[in-house]
Amino acid sequence: HIFQARAVVIAISDHQATKEIIRSARSICHSVFVLVRSKYVRETTELLALGANDVIPEEFETSIEIFSRILQKFLIPVDDIDAFTDLVRANNYHLFEARKKLPHTFRSSNLPDLNITTIQVNRDSGGVVGRSIGESNIRSHYQVNIIGIYRDDQMHFHFDANEKILQNDLLFVYGKSQEVEQFHRAVN
Repeated sequence: HIFQARAVVIAISDHQATKEIIRSARSICHSVFVLVRSKYVRETTELLALGANDVIPEEFETSIEIFSRILQKFLIPVDDIDAFTDLVRANNYHLFEARKKLPHTFRSSNLPDLNITTIQVNRDSGGVVGRSIGESNIRSHYQVNIIGIYRDDQMHFHFDANEKILQNDLLFVYGKSQEVEQFHRAVN
């Protein structure tokens, strides 16, 4: 049921098994958020390259950080998350360095058909890349809507059918899981 999952957390001590689980998850679903706990920082690059969205090395992080990141995916208010972590860390526990946070996938439990996913455009051309949204007929062909584009460190919500999809764009896409997966393959 990975298509219905909001997040996949891989927190086992076997590095080889972790890599296989990432590969398996990504072969089934590209849009689910995959969070991996690793033992060492040096493993981070490899795990990200295999398809993890985020890697938390044990050397620097704790279960508190995992918990707070998953709460972010459920759109729990940041102030509530901060209050919780501050309470746990009240005994002068080390605070972690803040990271730039971008949403990946949001699936509402109250609105089961609401699925907003962030997709990074990796292709440099072909398919919909380099073509306008209207020219690519994205809505009718893929049954998804692009509701935002993050490009050149700026978020764009106001664009029309003439807007082109470019390599490295971060697209905020609304649609059903299988349709989002199909669109994901078109831009990667």
